[in-house]
Amino acid sequence: MESLKVFDDFKFSDLSEDWIQSVWDTEFMIYNEPPDEYLMFLESEDMRLLLHESYIVIKTWLTEDKERYDSEQCSETSWNTLIIMDIKVRALLAVLGYIIRNGQGKEADEDSRQSCLHATNLYFILLAIPGSSAFSVFHPNLYQRAIETFKIYSEQLQPVSKKRNKTVNLDDFHITEESVNDNKILSPNEKETLIKNLNIIVCSLITMIRSFWFKDHLQSLDVTVDGLLELTRVETDCMESHCSGRQKGTLEVSLIKNSYAALEELCDSKHGSVKVTITVIAKYILPRLLCSPIDTQIKLITSIRECTIHFLKVLLHKHEKDAKVAIITLIQHLMLNCPDRLEARQKQAGVLTKLFGICNQNIILEAFRNVILLSHHNKISYRVFAQEIIGKILIESFLMDCNIIDSLKVKTKRVLLAVVLSRCMDCSSMVRGKAMAIIAEFTEFNNEMDKVIFKTMFEGSELDKKFLTSEDLKEAFFENTDLLPGSNILLSMLTERIEDERAMIRRSALQIFKNLVLMFPTMMNEVIPVISRRCRDPTLTVRRYAVQVLSQLLQEFPDNSQLLDEWVQTVMPQIFDIEIKVQEKVLDYLGELLLNKIIVFSKSTNDAASNLPWKILNTLTNLKMRRHLSKACNLWVKNGTITNAIVKIIQSHIGTSNNIGAWIFLTALAENTQLPNMSKYISNYKEIFAENNFHTSLVLQVLKYSWKALDNEVLECLHVYLYKCLQEFKINFGLISTCMDIIHNIVHLLNPDESSILLESHALDLIKLSEAEITKIFKNENQAIEASPNYLKAMFTLGYATLLCSCKISPLTLRILQGILLEWEALPESIKEIQELHASAVVILGQQAMRDREIAKEVVPILGKLMRQETNLSSVFQIAVKINTAKALADICIRFTALVEPYLSDMCVSMKDSSPQVRESIMVIFIQLLLEDYIKIKGPFFFHILTMLSDSDNMIRELTIFLIEERLLAKNKTLISQQFLQSIYHYNNYQSRHRIYDQRMREKERNALTLPGKRNEDKRRTIYDFMLDHLDPPGKIKLLVKITSQILGGTCVDSIDVKKEEGAYVLKDALYVISNERLRPSSLNKQGDDDQQESEESVAQPITPVASAITIITEGMKKHGLEVLLPVLVKLKKKLSVLKSPLENDVKRLLVKTYFEYNKDQLSNILSEYPNLEKEVEQFKKQMGEINCDDENSSEEGNRSPSETNIRTRTTIMSDIRTSDIYPTVLLERVSIAQLSNSTSTSPSLNPLLSATNTEDWHPITSTPILRPFSPSVPGPSTSTPKTSRCFEFEFNDSIDHVSKARKLDMQRRMIERNISQIPSDSESD
Repeated sequence: MESLKVFDDFKFSDLSEDWIQSVWDTEFMIYNEPPDEYLMFLESEDMRLLLHESYIVIKTWLTEDKERYDSEQCSETSWNTLIIMDIKVRALLAVLGYIIRNGQGKEADEDSRQSCLHATNLYFILLAIPGSSAFSVFHPNLYQRAIETFKIYSEQLQPVSKKRNKTVNLDDFHITEESVNDNKILSPNEKETLIKNLNIIVCSLITMIRSFWFKDHLQSLDVTVDGLLELTRVETDCMESHCSGRQKGTLEVSLIKNSYAALEELCDSKHGSVKVTITVIAKYILPRLLCSPIDTQIKLITSIRECTIHFLKVLLHKHEKDAKVAIITLIQHLMLNCPDRLEARQKQAGVLTKLFGICNQNIILEAFRNVILLSHHNKISYRVFAQEIIGKILIESFLMDCNIIDSLKVKTKRVLLAVVLSRCMDCSSMVRGKAMAIIAEFTEFNNEMDKVIFKTMFEGSELDKKFLTSEDLKEAFFENTDLLPGSNILLSMLTERIEDERAMIRRSALQIFKNLVLMFPTMMNEVIPVISRRCRDPTLTVRRYAVQVLSQLLQEFPDNSQLLDEWVQTVMPQIFDIEIKVQEKVLDYLGELLLNKIIVFSKSTNDAASNLPWKILNTLTNLKMRRHLSKACNLWVKNGTITNAIVKIIQSHIGTSNNIGAWIFLTALAENTQLPNMSKYISNYKEIFAENNFHTSLVLQVLKYSWKALDNEVLECLHVYLYKCLQEFKINFGLISTCMDIIHNIVHLLNPDESSILLESHALDLIKLSEAEITKIFKNENQAIEASPNYLKAMFTLGYATLLCSCKISPLTLRILQGILLEWEALPESIKEIQELHASAVVILGQQAMRDREIAKEVVPILGKLMRQETNLSSVFQIAVKINTAKALADICIRFTALVEPYLSDMCVSMKDSSPQVRESIMVIFIQLLLEDYIKIKGPFFFHILTMLSDSDNMIRELTIFLIEERLLAKNKTLISQQFLQSIYHYNNYQSRHRIYDQRMREKERNALTLPGKRNEDKRRTIYDFMLDHLDPPGKIKLLVKITSQILGGTCVDSIDVKKEEGAYVLKDALYVISNERLRPSSLNKQGDDDQQESEESVAQPITPVASAITIITEGMKKHGLEVLLPVLVKLKKKLSVLKSPLENDVKRLLVKTYFEYNKDQLSNILSEYPNLEKEVEQFKKQMGEINCDDENSSEEGNRSPSETNIRTRTTIMSDIRTSDIYPTVLLERVSIAQLSNSTSTSPSLNPLLSATNTEDWHPITSTPILRPFSPSVPGPSTSTPKTSRCFEFEFNDSIDHVSKARKLDMQRRMIERNISQIPSDSESD
């Protein structure tokens, strides 16, 4: 007891009673300065030593007392003993408060800080003495100030974070940044000392917690938890093994271990409800588990989170029932505080899965149900985050290691997979994209369980089972229901997703299809055409990935002939893709499938993989796609892939069963590089030429590029031999040009000085021989029949020979060729049997017309006549004549444009030819001519090209879109905005005396290429939609102004006669265009409504000039609609009402739609001008339902276009999976305070709010509403449309009212979901 007299050394007699009283009167909040003499004593080293000595004395006293208590001796350790010893408690506490306050100041020196630490330590150990509450030793404010020591000093131990102060100079708007760091930077030794001192204090606090009761001091409990958790941020190695087995609450254990030990000590019933205490701990833990894109010190933060989760695991183990509510609440807050940025969102999903990993089965299932609820929330970011969480659970190994029984693990996977599949049809592209990405990765099938799940879907009996609704999914864990859809429904959904507007969704669909085909090869024939169409996708990444998918499937199934054909037809054309990356991808896989698989013939085997290269080469040849192989070889040569060793391997297959394939490959290589050692393979050229077959043509083509490999003597013989064969017409007509080229090259090499003379002589000789042979056509029948085998050869020889000299063909020959075209039916039957003759004559005449304008004048009218002839679909040769004629006219147009212009209309009419090949060729020709400016866009040619958008052939439609987007619009971005208004007049064939639009066209051209009337309405709208999709914002407002003034306004002043059918449909089309969502002001921001608002990288971006311009244009469109469009529509409605026009209903629809885009304040001017407008609009709105119904009933099935029929059929098929589930809403349920704790009646007047974003507002002590899925007795209000950002705000006293309101809202929501067919465009605005 003598040791306790140490308190006499504090010299309390030197302190005035007034100073002590002032501290107590101000509740330890305000401290006046003590007397100067005592102040010097407080700041001296003696005081610090005294504080430490006092701590040692009290600690020893307490320890001895504990030993006496353990030995069942009478205890004298209490504040009663100290009071009897006349220790001045009031003065002691006032002094300790003053020292602590001074040491916590920013300007405090090192001595003051040390004194503060000693005083804090002493105060905690004093509170450990029994009776501290009864004798008023415990004071909430003094205690809180002591706890703040933890916060203040722990900040100095945390890594230095640079804060930036931005200063703005308003004169020049110059922003400068200055690094600011408020914390004092400590040396390693200083840090070690401070950590040690703080650890001593925490040990004293633990001693105090074991004897003190916080049950009546809940606010102090809150403060204690906060302070201790701040200390856990100091160290990072919280899981060190060297501390295991040591006693917590001693200096043998690290600071962070002791801090967590203190928190564990607080979880005792003597400190109040353990549920509430753990919930308070969870509240302060929440911020450290939230992820932010601006997090620094990633390694430290990660370590702190791991330590925190380990601590929560310990709490769950010790207090399983009491910790359940707090853990679920914490999980829910982490869900609802999801970051916007992708990286942070993924990290937070990882944190949640780690939290799930420490939970028991009941908590995990409850948390998973909340995830399902979140997946159907009306806010996009919540649904996306839910997919992130589910993705972590499904794809990573979480389910294998979590505390769930094995049977439930399988069910959990199936349930969560069903949830993700349902989100693949979400109305938000962001959510769809995330869900599809998860399914794509899941179908990589990293374990057998995943495969079994999909096998049950594809091998089950219910192939047409529909997707379940959100209501079914919410209760899925507790009901024995199969949630997964049937395989047919799944494939229908994937087929729709592969056409999705978002590129990454299409890419994910490709990956899913690939994985499913690998698992279920029987799907191959159904899926491959769907995948192959994506090789022509407008987005680079999708095209590139589609190439990869098809190539990988071909590697896996090399013996599938359909797959091989699809691969060649869809992948190989991408070798000409405008994007280098796509070309490279095709080249890589062509190398793997073709180049790298060819081995020396002696080592090759007769299996599917070894035969694949030769199958590819044969398929390329059969499909006439050898130029694609040549392009690939060109790229290989440029990047050094082709070596002599590779050529030698290919040559080893010459003369074998792969002979033709080898020569095909060598031909493509020869076009791009010199082939070594070819002389021995072409030295027997006479024998090869004698065969006169496809093999001959291949050898000739190789010889054309590799003739230099032969010596001069062989070249001379070759020259003589080829020339003689040409003279005797022994060479097949398809090889004549190649032979001519070889002769030309040899002559130049062997006779460099006389090459021109010699070639001229050869050409003249061949021309004479050819003309002599051709003239036999119109001689007596016997001679004609006898010479018929040589006609084609003579014509091709004549054509190519004229290219080698300046000599013209004779007029007689020219007349004969013209006669073949003009009098084909009059020719002898034996001549007409050579049907190639007709198409060849077109080519020869086209060649001659290119050389001479006079000949062109004679030939062009003949070609124009051929263009006007109908094509017989059953005749391949008639199709060839038509295509050759179009190409000849295009060639002549380049040289003599004026001669061809009168016949361009005939070419345009042929764009509607019955043959798809003809239509495609002419459309491509026109686009090429437009690109090169040989014909002007200002004419109707562009309108004619747009009509191909509604072509019956899918390939032509896709090619048209590609060529317009990638060629025409790439060259002239304003093309559509310049031509849009005129297109409305053009397609409706409208002619006016006012010359609004007057384009001269022939009657046949007008009938074929305009789209007037009801029967063509869908085709016109297809064109308008395409044009609107490609209008830039400035073009949209210009078009809106033009249509309003010229068509709507023109109708009001009788410039457009709506009594005529053409005029009526001009107005109807104009109304369709204006009312189209693409031309509404909201369309300029529509893309942002989904992908920008929910952007994975959404951050506050500065306003760019483009964004500013769009804002201005949007305001301009709104202003135009209010000040111009609405008054015009009112006038137009009155005009049509007088005329009793059926178009009045269309105007009413647009009037109502436009009217309700503005509020009453904005409409004040027009309402003052038209007082009855408001009543009329309301009346029109009521009539809309009846009008729409009448219009639908009056539509005829026969008027539907094929494309529309397909769309309607597809919509019917997809209707089974388009449920209200794609427009998600959710009720987030909560438990009442009564379910949380029965001991909270101590503070009935407190009703704190629980906020997900601000931990200061989270007071679970008195009210802890959470997302409890099971609270049938007390369901909570809906938060699907929160009024504020506080996700949990409600008053406990009003909970009964909220219950009834929630039930009504839930019932209304369900009724609406049953009836809703289309959600409003602003339903996702948050």
